[in-house]
Amino acid sequence: MAEKDPWEDQVFTDDVPVPTDTRTTDYPWDKFTKVGLSTVFYPDEGKEGDTTKQVKNRIDNSLRTFGKKKDPVWKFTSRVVLDKNDKSCVRIWRIE
Repeated sequence: MAEKDPWEDQVFTDDVPVPTDTRTTDYPWDKFTKVGLSTVFYPDEGKEGDTTKQVKNRIDNSLRTFGKKKDPVWKFTSRVVLDKNDKSCVRIWRIE
């Protein structure tokens, strides 16, 4: 006896357009108009458990996606640093 096809009820269509850009960002990456500019980001104090490492991971993912869309590609680097008040933050630099 043949097994029932688990995808038998799946509906396939060809009338839905493919999205051209599925990701957006709330970060100000387009303001890095020239190489050498930098800025800092701090963990969200209103978000319990938000750490500098988590902020850096979110920012790195967003930067990678944003930079690839530019022609020529924009490149950034980020580091966890201490600000002048010894508070941990993430500094971003545009390097290309």
